[in-house]
Amino acid sequence: MKLKGAIFDVDGTLFDSMGMWATAASRYLKSQGIEPPAGIDSKFITLSLAEGSKLIKNDFLPQLTWEQIAKGINDLIENFYFNLHETKAGVPELLKALDDAGVSMCIATATDKYLVEKALDNCGILKCFGEIFTCPDLGVGKDTPDIYRTALSFLGTERDSTLIFEDSYFATKTAFNDGFMIAAVEDKWASKHRDEIKSIAKYYITSYDEWRKKYL
Repeated sequence: MKLKGAIFDVDGTLFDSMGMWATAASRYLKSQGIEPPAGIDSKFITLSLAEGSKLIKNDFLPQLTWEQIAKGINDLIENFYFNLHETKAGVPELLKALDDAGVSMCIATATDKYLVEKALDNCGILKCFGEIFTCPDLGVGKDTPDIYRTALSFLGTERDSTLIFEDSYFATKTAFNDGFMIAAVEDKWASKHRDEIKSIAKYYITSYDEWRKKYL
């Protein structure tokens, strides 16, 4: 395969940032002086921000509006990305090798664009990507392949010469079922689905440096 295009997820793929999302509810409750109960994060992460904020209001902070709670959670997340200055190990070297090989790259993420731009810029890798496509901007989730199709159209490459770098099982499965090739990146927050991810990924990456030296 002659690689011509690469589509990158962000959280858990370029950055070790899934923990921020996975613990957002408990982090917020602690910021309000409340000891979070066991299981609150696993419940919160299955909900939309509005739904999760209403849950926290009803169970813990009835004196606040859910909109105030949502803003507080968003402020914590924004602060995290605005102060994120480090990628996962091996990311800058991988991006340079892909660029040197003439591979066109873009982003496909569920995170808001302004947060992604800031973190990528902080790490000096924003210039590597031709465009940033986000689920909020497109009005879709990664339970559909729309964001990957949009990114592929932008790159102007074919599926059989394009890799999608992803970490989560549900996103990997969505892309795979639509005919994309997957370079699955190991992340501790997706480890419970490791076997399922390995079964559909063309590559399973535990080290960017090792993968780069072997395949680029």
